[in-house]
Amino acid sequence: MASSGGTSSSSSSGGGSGEVDGAIAKYQAAQKQSSEESLKTATKVTEINGIYNAIKKISPA
Repeated sequence: MASSGGTSSSSSSGGGSGEVDGAIAKYQAAQKQSSEESLKTATKVTEINGIYNAIKKISPA
């Protein structure tokens, strides 16, 4: 996940650079939130798999 720390508006033209910067900031915030949710989901899946494997070891099939 390559993410830069700042926003860049060097290629924007006219008076809309504030809107561009705002859109970039919203995108970066949504990307960060998505990454956090993905990590939480992966952690929960790993936890569930660990519990499943522990139950599998102690209960006869």
